[in-house]
Amino acid sequence: WTLDSEGTLTISGSGKMADYGIDGSERSPWRGLVENIKTVKICDGVTSIGDLAFFDHRLITSVTIPEGVTRIGKQAFAECWKLERINIPSSVTSIGTEAFYGCRNLESVKLPEQLTSIGESAFSNCTGLTSVTIPSGVESINSYTFNNCAMLKSVTLSYGIQNIGYCAFHKCNSLEAVTIPGSIVEFGTFAFSECSGLSSLTLEDGIKKIGNCAFLECNSLTAVTIPG
Repeated sequence: WTLDSEGTLTISGSGKMADYGIDGSERSPWRGLVENIKTVKICDGVTSIGDLAFFDHRLITSVTIPEGVTRIGKQAFAECWKLERINIPSSVTSIGTEAFYGCRNLESVKLPEQLTSIGESAFSNCTGLTSVTIPSGVESINSYTFNNCAMLKSVTLSYGIQNIGYCAFHKCNSLEAVTIPGSIVEFGTFAFSECSGLSSLTLEDGIKKIGNCAFLECNSLTAVTIPG
């Protein structure tokens, strides 16, 4: 890895990036330069982004991830407050727990079609996030995945998603309309609770059960479509 005078951290090599921790010898080797890193460029050949690799790097505004990366580790970009944009390549199949937790300036995320796994709280407290599309290969939206994404206006849930977890979209106050696909098998408690702007709900044919308090305190809800 190298860091230039303009604050660009470039990481090169081949294979998996190491997983890191918070303290001592477990920290990433660039952790001591956190106040100097503004952009991150990961080069071709790297196949994963390690756990906590850029945790709490609050000056990073953009990240370049190449095709070939298949995994983004847990808390990899958590608390990167200034991160505004990130292009997740089509090769990524797994996004870890709290991977983008607290990225408050992240406005939009395009999740790749090959994605199959999103960890708990992966985008929780991304208060600037405005839109997201969950691809059909993701079977489960885990607990707190988009919790407290207060500016989230548009959510597209593809057919193929089977589970929506506990508080998955809790307090997404700007969400106005949502369609729940008929592939849903399990719908978690409080999944869309306290979405105060939600006014329209469509349940597609095939849904068997909605969890307790799933739409609790959705005080703007005026239209509900239930099949059958």
